[in-house]
Amino acid sequence: MRRIDEKNRLRVIRLVFSISLIAFGTGFANSQMARAQVAYPTKLWMAIIGEATADGPEGMLAVAVCVRNRLNAGLGVGLVAAHRKDLNRFVKREGRARAILAKRIVQQVFEEGSVPDIIRGALYYDNFEKYGIPKWTKGKQIVILYRQGSHTFFNVKPRRRNAAQ
Repeated sequence: MRRIDEKNRLRVIRLVFSISLIAFGTGFANSQMARAQVAYPTKLWMAIIGEATADGPEGMLAVAVCVRNRLNAGLGVGLVAAHRKDLNRFVKREGRARAILAKRIVQQVFEEGSVPDIIRGALYYDNFEKYGIPKWTKGKQIVILYRQGSHTFFNVKPRRRNAAQ
């Protein structure tokens, strides 16, 4: 049992270290640090696990930054996973290492403000390959800004009407 605990501890250390490298590495590349200006839900870390755990630390970070962008724009969090009936069970199955990582990501993105806008201002994301283009975007122009793992981060613009009409 001691060996398993040591493995998990090392895994957590590696994950926290990798997310710190991502945050600081992108911070030097982009000197404009975006700070959270609004409060966020206390269980946001759980929803981020539900949304992007399969995409690893980078995917979880990108989703957290998207939530920050949405809240700063006056939109809701927009996390479908937050409404999963089995979210608690799912998060528990993902393990303690993922929980610690997700909490650290939320802290860096919302409390410390140490993570720049790596998704270039995107307010929306979806898995286009699996689910296709969202139906609510019909009649709007999709501007793809960033891709991470299975998620595509984007904004929408109303389509311009032809001047002749």
